[in-house]
Amino acid sequence: MIYQVYWNKTKECYSIRHPDGYVVGHAVQVLMHDCKFVVSAKGRDRVRATGHKTVHAWVEGTIQYTIGFKAYKGRGYHHTDPAECERTMVPLRYNPMVDDRFCVNESPWCTYVTGAEVVHLCPGRHMQAGGLTME
Repeated sequence: MIYQVYWNKTKECYSIRHPDGYVVGHAVQVLMHDCKFVVSAKGRDRVRATGHKTVHAWVEGTIQYTIGFKAYKGRGYHHTDPAECERTMVPLRYNPMVDDRFCVNESPWCTYVTGAEVVHLCPGRHMQAGGLTME
C-alpha cells in the first residue's frame, strides 16, 4: 500500500498518512521504496506568501519499515518485508522558500528529483535516497 510521509514540525517526527487522507501514526525514521516526491504548487506559494508552514510536500511510496512508530488513534500501516538496501544514497532537500521541488542537496545547483527506488527519512528532517529519477 502506498502512504504519504511528511515532516511534522509540531511533533518533530514524521507523520504517516493513509491514501484516504487520515494519519495512521508517527515515526522517528521511515524507510520507503518505489517513491514519488510530491509538492503542491499552491501550498508552496501560500507558504512563501505567508511565511506560515503547512503540509504541502511529502514522499509517497511503500513503507518498508519504521523506527519509533506510534499509532495514532489505534491505527497502523501495512509494510513490506525488510530487504537489504544495496543503493548508494545521496542527501536530498526541500525548502519551500528556496526550492520549487525536492532536489539533490550535494549539487551546487538544484537538481530536481521526481522519484526514487529507496528513500530513508532520517531523524531531524534529514532525507537520503537511492536510485533517483531526475527531471
